[in-house]
Amino acid sequence: MLGKLFDAVVIGTEISGLIAGALLVKRGYNVLVVDVASDKVELHKEGYLLRRAKPFFFGFGQGHVFSDIFNELGIPFLEKKKFVLAEPAFQLILPQSRLDFPPGREAQFQLLEHNLGTDAKGLRTFFTEIDRYHDLVSTIFASDVVYPPASTSDRWKFNRATRPIAAALKENEKTSFDEFVSSFNLSTVSQKIVRSILYYLSSLQCENVTLLRAAYLLGSTHRGLVTAEGGIALLESLLKERISSYRGKFHQADQIEEVVIRKGKLSAIRFPGEKDEVRCRHLLVSSNPKTFFPTLLPRAYRRQFRELCEWEQLIQTEFTLYVGIDDDVVPVGMHDNLILIHDPERELWAHNLLFLNLSPRENEFYAPKGKRLLQATCRLNFREDFGLNDAKQLSERIVEVLRGLIPFLDEHIDRIFVEESFKLYKRRLDVDLLARIEPIDTLGLGHLTNRTPQKEVLYAGRAVLPGMEMEGEAISAITAADIFSKSLMKKR
Repeated sequence: MLGKLFDAVVIGTEISGLIAGALLVKRGYNVLVVDVASDKVELHKEGYLLRRAKPFFFGFGQGHVFSDIFNELGIPFLEKKKFVLAEPAFQLILPQSRLDFPPGREAQFQLLEHNLGTDAKGLRTFFTEIDRYHDLVSTIFASDVVYPPASTSDRWKFNRATRPIAAALKENEKTSFDEFVSSFNLSTVSQKIVRSILYYLSSLQCENVTLLRAAYLLGSTHRGLVTAEGGIALLESLLKERISSYRGKFHQADQIEEVVIRKGKLSAIRFPGEKDEVRCRHLLVSSNPKTFFPTLLPRAYRRQFRELCEWEQLIQTEFTLYVGIDDDVVPVGMHDNLILIHDPERELWAHNLLFLNLSPRENEFYAPKGKRLLQATCRLNFREDFGLNDAKQLSERIVEVLRGLIPFLDEHIDRIFVEESFKLYKRRLDVDLLARIEPIDTLGLGHLTNRTPQKEVLYAGRAVLPGMEMEGEAISAITAADIFSKSLMKKR
């Protein structure tokens, strides 16, 4: 198999790579998907799967990006029905109250008016303005554009698509998200509720999130967040099944040894310990680009990418503590996805703001039978000297906060994965660093482009549209698949 000529090789089994691989295979191309062990940010430990949580998804509504993907791949209706609207979408826990955020903006208005009456008018105005910006940004992704534009042609298409929102773009350049929120005269608690929701929906740092990106994220909540029966594993299994059923190939490798470029063109890929190289016409990278591009693309691009990574140092990051608990200890009424604000009067930082995700019930993919995996994620000021002892101290404070939320927690803890949590934190730093790459980005929606200086090599993944999470991964995957399809069609 490794000596065969493939139309496209996909490096990495991230969601973006699986989507692009499945689309290309469905369109009749020979595709190899490579699962690279060294790039995985996950651990298997004592029956638990420790990985970055994806509690709910964007883009699964009628006519949205995943609906189009499912239709093209021919995914059966019964499988589609496993992706359902989350009701409530999530919970927000305050010291004296619990807010269940429903889908639909009007229902959210009523919730906020009932619980935060004095700020109700300001919050309604705030979210109305957010939705206006969201609709403006959405028009861009309904157009056939590559963002950020990578060529003169791409720039012309992008400028034409964004002409209707030129005024919003100019306003965005002058207004930070902090200034935007402050302009609505909200109380300290209401401002922190807005910020906590944005933190929860996005992997990016709020202080550096531009207005339009924040609008896109917050505006998505009133259109409904979707949960999947079985979580992210369901989506991954559906995409892998589609690749296999259309005769795509999989290969496992510890790492990539070399990308062979002959006479300026992509020629092959080599794996350690493998005698035969994989010949290919195109290459799509969906794994960590920070480890891939600097070492495997032309020298000029290595320097360019290094400069991008050093453009601004990482200021904030996330630490996730993984805790195995008994299934029956979860209190009645506690949602699987919630935001916990320990003290609204204090800064939303570290263990004072937690995002809690519970693995699906009776799902042995994530936890042993009778157990569930609790993931508690908090924001941190980035420190290069953050070590294991710091992680242990932070974990103790997180568990102390959890005790106030879950009665008798200590009696039902199966395992606290402190060392494993620290190990995954260190692995994720490279990925988190990508959220800081912001070369000339007026919209605040894109970082790396799909395109690279090596025209046969594209990137699709979290670093293209990182603020959009799974929806951004899907859009970047479709863009990459379309670019390859056009190129390969000319060679037939």
